[in-house]
Amino acid sequence: MASNLRDAREGKPSLLIVDDDELITDTLSFALGSDFEVLTADSREQAISLLRGVLAASPQYAPAIQRLAELLSWKKASREEAARLFEQGRKLDPQNVGLMVSYADLLSYDRAQRSKALDLYDQALRLDPANPRALTGKAQLLAWTGHSDEALVLYDRVLAANPDNAAALLGKAQILNWRGRYSQAGDLLQHAR
Repeated sequence: MASNLRDAREGKPSLLIVDDDELITDTLSFALGSDFEVLTADSREQAISLLRGVLAASPQYAPAIQRLAELLSWKKASREEAARLFEQGRKLDPQNVGLMVSYADLLSYDRAQRSKALDLYDQALRLDPANPRALTGKAQLLAWTGHSDEALVLYDRVLAANPDNAAALLGKAQILNWRGRYSQAGDLLQHAR
């Protein structure tokens, strides 16, 4: 395993044998780091390559499909592939809240897909009513579509559970800024730092 990962890091072809969840988890941990959202462009490309290798060996492994779709969704040029992967992952694991939320996040950026995004957030929240990513994602979408009062209610729910949630602090600050409540918005931004 270690030599396979070392080869992958160095861009050398390697055979990844994926036959148990622990090995897959180790591979995903390497591919994504401790927090996949802070990957550099180079490490993101390495993670994509590794995840494609995992899926070549285990094409039905939903966590790898989800992570690959999430990484691909960051670039406009690969968002269609990401959407196809999210759909594939949903068929394999229809109760996966993280996948629903990530897919909804992607769809939120496309005005024509926003109702589908809202439906996905709602499905995720039926399964996990306190999920902060689903709540903040839905709140952001509501704010973008002119429903800032509803968005504030969701941001406040998140902040009641975790007063340091950066996404909720930033989203609420944005709405307060739109409303001309600059001092309150500034306080929230300071707290988010």
